[in-house]
Amino acid sequence: MSVNSEQYIEPVRSDNGRQESRWVLLAVLLILFVGGYGVTTNQSVPAKPPGYLLLDVKDKAVLTALRNAGDEIQFLAQEGSPLPEVASLAAEGIPPFSDHLSATSRHRWRKLDGACYIGTPLNASNGSSVQFLLVLNTRVLVYWRSVERSHKHSHQSKRTTSACTPDEYWQVLHNA
Repeated sequence: MSVNSEQYIEPVRSDNGRQESRWVLLAVLLILFVGGYGVTTNQSVPAKPPGYLLLDVKDKAVLTALRNAGDEIQFLAQEGSPLPEVASLAAEGIPPFSDHLSATSRHRWRKLDGACYIGTPLNASNGSSVQFLLVLNTRVLVYWRSVERSHKHSHQSKRTTSACTPDEYWQVLHNA
């Protein structure tokens, strides 16, 4: 047996984790890049807060009282009978139609077309500039709009729809 005098030596890199560290760093950077791109491209517009949050406290009180009054009016007006007049609602003490609450006595209430009630501010100097509309059909709907906005657009032609049908300037209270 003869022994070969020339030996072949193969270099072997040490296994100190440098290669794995590079792959982990590359994976982390790739995840951060893809996540950052996804966040920037999927930005949504912030939701607009409900309009009733912009009302002052007294107008919010009228809005709440009007929503509660809608259920009471539907209870008072049994099926097939007409809705009660504003004077009878005031006599029953139902806010905001009664004058015993100072926050709700800032509006003059009228019944329109037999299916809704509208409240207009008594005067602009009392602090309220909001007009309210309570529509009673199959469910209770409460609307409001700024009086300045309604006067600003008073040059529009007469509407052919019912006065109980709000136009685009009215905001509705979405409730359960």
